[in-house]
Amino acid sequence: MKLKDKNFLNLAILLIALSVPFSYIDLFGIRIFPFILLCAFLFLFRFLGNPVSVRNFYFFSSLLFIVFFMSVYSGNYNSVFGVLFFYFLSYWTLFLEKKYIEESVYFKLIKFYIFSALFLGIGVFLQNYFYNNFGILFGKIDEYSDRIGFGFIWSDYSFLSLFIVSAIPLIFYFKINFLYKFILAVILIYTSYLTTARTGIFSLFVFVFVFVFVFVFKITAFKHRFNFSTIFLFLFFILIFSGFFVNFYLGNSESRFLSLDSNGRIEDYYIALEFFKENWLFGSFYDTALYRKEAAIVPHNIFIFNLVLGGIFIFSFFILWYFDLLVYYYKLRKEKIFYSFLICLIGFQFIPAVFTAYFFSFLLSIMFFRLRFLRLNNLK
Repeated sequence: MKLKDKNFLNLAILLIALSVPFSYIDLFGIRIFPFILLCAFLFLFRFLGNPVSVRNFYFFSSLLFIVFFMSVYSGNYNSVFGVLFFYFLSYWTLFLEKKYIEESVYFKLIKFYIFSALFLGIGVFLQNYFYNNFGILFGKIDEYSDRIGFGFIWSDYSFLSLFIVSAIPLIFYFKINFLYKFILAVILIYTSYLTTARTGIFSLFVFVFVFVFVFVFKITAFKHRFNFSTIFLFLFFILIFSGFFVNFYLGNSESRFLSLDSNGRIEDYYIALEFFKENWLFGSFYDTALYRKEAAIVPHNIFIFNLVLGGIFIFSFFILWYFDLLVYYYKLRKEKIFYSFLICLIGFQFIPAVFTAYFFSFLLSIMFFRLRFLRLNNLK
């Protein structure tokens, strides 16, 4: 790659990466995310060619097309712009010319993802420290009856907490001292906890529990190595994370996240399904404002959200896209980035609008890039 091309490509990638941590910030009342993304694609344009034929890309293109026409019908274009930005951030690596698909670029993208999570995590830590010790408020802070939400420059605490913990597996790509990896992981876990959103910590707990269980099962069932060390390791991890989770639960047992009473999310799911019965074909035409007006708070679940907002029409394409994504990325199951992907999918069971989770779309683009690299080098 020529030096000039390399510099332009690095600048484009930097701008795309910067769009993730700054995706929800306003400057003088104007959202800067679209402008960062526009600048990135202006620099990136010279490196683009014909897209790689990936079935998932066509599924999402169909989804975007339908959401657009629903937005025209409802007159609310917020959803279509959200899906459009998600579309660009997810699939841009499919358009890169083959000569730019290098492993060094892949690890550069991974580093940007980790640094973005650390930047936001440290921001949350400083927010929390200055608020609790000096009463100084900056960034996104909301006071609720049962907690105080710290979002730094993000408007959604659940997205932030999930993004921060999803970066943890990626740390283990790099050949640095294990102690440094451990410290970075602790920083990410702690700062995700400081947001006071439960999604990130809960998703990490579920992932670790399942991962350790599968690991022990594979060793004992398939390799016939059932020994004290394996059992001790399993119990140690379960004890540590169970203790942390019990403490976490006791601190949040009255919140909407864990409550099963009429003020909790179970009630929201019930209302959502009742709304779906009456609007089963097109839902609320993917208009969240219309849904709030006609029903209640949008359901915090990736499947129920798309079912009630888009009806059977949108949901059918969403299911095709979602499960095709799982099948396509399963080829990366032995890589750390696949673990980050799974943590995000667990978290989206408790988050409504996945198509405004731009950190996830950036993660998808990195995974598409990785698969292209492996195929071009006959490694997959």
